[in-house]
Amino acid sequence: MSPKLKRWTPETSPALPVFLLLVFTAAGVHASPDILARAESYFTSGEHEAGLRFLEYQLPELTDTREKTDALILLAQFSLNWSQQLEKKGARKEELLQLLMRGRTWADDAISLDPYNEKAYFWRASTLGRWGQVKGLFEALSRTREMREDLIRSVEINPSYTPSWYVLSMLYEQLPGGIISFGDPDISVSLGRKAAASQDSKAAGKEERRIGWDYYIQLARSLMKRNWDPKRRIREKGEKAAAYENAVGVFEKGSLYEGICEIESISDRKEAESILRWVVASIENRPQMKLLYEEDYAKAEELLKRF
Repeated sequence: MSPKLKRWTPETSPALPVFLLLVFTAAGVHASPDILARAESYFTSGEHEAGLRFLEYQLPELTDTREKTDALILLAQFSLNWSQQLEKKGARKEELLQLLMRGRTWADDAISLDPYNEKAYFWRASTLGRWGQVKGLFEALSRTREMREDLIRSVEINPSYTPSWYVLSMLYEQLPGGIISFGDPDISVSLGRKAAASQDSKAAGKEERRIGWDYYIQLARSLMKRNWDPKRRIREKGEKAAAYENAVGVFEKGSLYEGICEIESISDRKEAESILRWVVASIENRPQMKLLYEEDYAKAEELLKRF
């Protein structure tokens, strides 16, 4: 059984250096940037429990609206990632759900402080999706429309926010369609291309891609599921191009994004295979990256077994 959720205090965190304990406990000595930097260091090192307890304890000390918003978003991230760690240790479902609802509340509070923060909507959608996963299939399906609304709002605020395009592509690829839900492999491909293009623009000029390689792996998954032949790809692209010009709104254009992309006259499966081989080769060619992106490498290799 995993430990109960408790508040962080300087006294309960012996890993902190003595000089930091003095800083945190000294009356009136609280540097907000230092608090956020310390919290982010916990996140980077994967210490999500310690980071959550620390940041929750320090939250009242943050008076600047932007810093408090960033802290609330980070708390939502901590709650989601810690829930995954707890699940692997065999935590009870009730404990996970309680933690995730706290994450949802922190994301709500961030949106209240800054209704135009794309990350706040993304992490509210993410904690809600994780809550549905833990709760069960029916609850997961029932919450997907709320997730989609938050993700669409996120890209309306910032059309270049890659993670939201990525998760939207995932939703449209994984969910059933018809009367059950809104899944659509074709829309998923356009959203996946939009996410990959957004990532490409951010990675341009950098020696290494500090990414989710999974953005590209997700595009490959979407192509495999759609499974169009070369003729249909070219035919449908022309129709999408015309529809794209008349589309209104960021998401509607994103759902037709393939219409303005250059695509080869090959099948969806052939393109998916090419993407996956590129991901594997790119990681293999840099030994230091293979260790860093071990999970993405394994995903790509596993999908390649289907060819």
